[in-house]
Amino acid sequence: MELAAIAREAARLDVILKPIADGPVDFSNPDWALGFARNPPLDRAGIRREAEALLDAMLLEYEQGNEADRAAIRDLLQRHHAFCWATPLPAPRDTAAGFRRHLIHLSARDQATDARDDLLALQALCADAARAGIDLVPILREVAAISSDQDRYGMGSTRQFLHDAAKRR
Repeated sequence: MELAAIAREAARLDVILKPIADGPVDFSNPDWALGFARNPPLDRAGIRREAEALLDAMLLEYEQGNEADRAAIRDLLQRHHAFCWATPLPAPRDTAAGFRRHLIHLSARDQATDARDDLLALQALCADAARAGIDLVPILREVAAISSDQDRYGMGSTRQFLHDAAKRR
């Protein structure tokens, strides 16, 4: 899928997801998280298939494209925060290919709206992969090489997060 088509579809799906992403959450209800888990945003909006296909196309372009293509995908995910927030990666986390795919997704999101979320996600990914016996360091370095070196929130860049995770292994 070409970048222009990816951009159009991301904008379309973001409009559909925005009311869900920006909607109220009743934190006084002790079962709010359970209700959210039972009816995820993509299912509530009825766009799971389209959203997951678009994310696959984005990540393929991110992996195979040049730096300008990767920057464009990062920008799309920044601008279309509802799509970014609502569309998880369904790949397994306990295989080398799945771990790599999740790191590519993390790299493309480029800290989304909060670097702390990506740091926590990276820690969890690494812990799951380590428990599965995956050799993390080469994959972390590979994905770091295509990641942004922009320090978006004063906590370091995504590239630095990945390099630091590799150094800790």
